[in-house]
Amino acid sequence: MPTLSTHLKTSVAALCVAIPGAAFAEAPILVTSSADTGEGSLRAALDAAAASGASSIITLTPGNNIELASGLIYSGTDALAIHGNGTRITSGANVTLLTASEGANLTLTDLTLQGSGGFDINHRGDIDETAGKGIFVDVRDDQTGLVTLRLSDVTVANVAGHGVHISDCSLADDCGGGGGGAGEGSPASISVVFSDVTIDGVGQGRFDADGLRVDERSAGSTHLVATGSTFTGAGSILATVTRATISDNYNEGLDFDEEGAGSIALTIFDSIARGDTHVVSFGGMTMGNDDGDTGFEIVQDDNGAGTFKVMGTTISDGTDIEGVMMADG
Repeated sequence: MPTLSTHLKTSVAALCVAIPGAAFAEAPILVTSSADTGEGSLRAALDAAAASGASSIITLTPGNNIELASGLIYSGTDALAIHGNGTRITSGANVTLLTASEGANLTLTDLTLQGSGGFDINHRGDIDETAGKGIFVDVRDDQTGLVTLRLSDVTVANVAGHGVHISDCSLADDCGGGGGGAGEGSPASISVVFSDVTIDGVGQGRFDADGLRVDERSAGSTHLVATGSTFTGAGSILATVTRATISDNYNEGLDFDEEGAGSIALTIFDSIARGDTHVVSFGGMTMGNDDGDTGFEIVQDDNGAGTFKVMGTTISDGTDIEGVMMADG
């Protein structure tokens, strides 16, 4: 039977492959404590990775589920990979569970991030504070190249705001949506790769919160590939969604907003979405969308082009499509 040491070595090797070409710190940082703070904690590991000046791997030892009093922040600019080994990170507070505050490339595997839940129209999370998110990547205004978020076997649940939010927008949460949306962005492009990801029960605590939200407000592009997962993209968008599940999110589960000269190309295979506003189910059916009449929303404005292709799909709630051509599957 594999030992813990063998399992950790295998995990580290897998994460090295996940971030090709990165110069890693000499050894992975091990999280050995389930405490919120202090030696051996995940919070301390994130601080150590940010201070290392190199791409880092953090490996959590199995069985150390973590309860947070406040959100976790990675403030480094170098790539970071976190292998969760089945760890569940929870919080009873309305906080963003994990933030990459300087737009670093981020890879997460085998991890659950779960908020307090209990949000609804009468118990919102954005009245006296910001609605907490599951994962937030804040792209720097001067960032260039490619910003990458990779999630594999990850669950994000029960947060008041967006399940996953990548923001290349100077206005952050106030970034306007759809054609004519306000805000400026960096020259960087965004790549989102999801495999076996579940985003469930998010966005109940604020208006216009999404399962996966990507705001791209400048010359960059957004590329999304998802397998067995849940997501959203914006910018010049090339998206492939396969075997996805998107469920019980208050607002958009899939929301593609593109402004500028970029384009949108979207292909969806054998996926399921339910209980979301502006969400479509592929290879299944849409049902229970919050506004009752929109299964999928895609908006493309200005000089770009767009195509939307659906395969093996039932859209029971209709679509809201602007500037995009519907193609036969």
